[in-house]
Amino acid sequence: MAEKVKIKVHPSGTSSDLLTVADAMRQVLDFIELLEKADGSEPGAADRVIWRLAYATTNSPFEVGAEATSKDPSLTVAAKAHFAKAAVRDAIDDLTAGRPPPAWMDDAGLKVAERIFLRNLNGIGRTDLDFGDSAEAAIIVHATAKTAALAIDEARIAVERDTPDLTRTEYGSFEGEILSAGMFHNSPSLVVRDRLTGEKVTCVFPSELSYRIGTQHNWHEVWAGRRILIHGELHYTSEGILRRADAFDLEVIEGRDVDLVAARKVDLLEGMTVSDFLDRGWGNG
Repeated sequence: MAEKVKIKVHPSGTSSDLLTVADAMRQVLDFIELLEKADGSEPGAADRVIWRLAYATTNSPFEVGAEATSKDPSLTVAAKAHFAKAAVRDAIDDLTAGRPPPAWMDDAGLKVAERIFLRNLNGIGRTDLDFGDSAEAAIIVHATAKTAALAIDEARIAVERDTPDLTRTEYGSFEGEILSAGMFHNSPSLVVRDRLTGEKVTCVFPSELSYRIGTQHNWHEVWAGRRILIHGELHYTSEGILRRADAFDLEVIEGRDVDLVAARKVDLLEGMTVSDFLDRGWGNG
């Protein structure tokens, strides 16, 4: 038997003539999006639950029904749809009671849920979420919507409070590959890909340093994807990612060809066996 849901959107009692098409339709779309996020399947997956429009009425209250299906008619997604419905129902119950959101509801999911509740504080008087089972519909009114919105704010504050702020400035150096050259607030700059993180770093140079480098190197040669070592003031984001460097100096790292035949002849163990080498390292020899 197909899994079904329906959503009813009631206008506010104080302004029953102000329920807009945009609010009513977006309330439905956000509810379906929340069901899709609870599904957790990869986008485009054959067994991903697709909510097909079953019916819609324009009478007051505005009502839409949806039925679970999949791209592949041979696949049954009833179990996954049932799980998604239960997850969303529990999340709505928790938030409207002032409890924290479930673990599956990431920041993107919280934003969708928040939009649903905020509309119930401005323009929509009541939202009925019928999950198509024997349980009563989840009903969102002004008071419970306010409680849920505050619960979402508290969850975000808790995450922010528990997340370490790694914003800092250090003096040091980093190695990377030049991607491009340009200007940063009227100062010469390079965009460099950090060798360790792969992140792009804007390196700002004082005029005297750019002039000195220009006399030592051909700019076209240096900018063509060369590896460099930047020394300077390194600025990190709150996530601890290096984003900008105020450079004091720059070194171009010259690569060297390695003779593999000669490298294979290097006797790193100095004639010892692997066991003897390890014993010496552990102080047994």
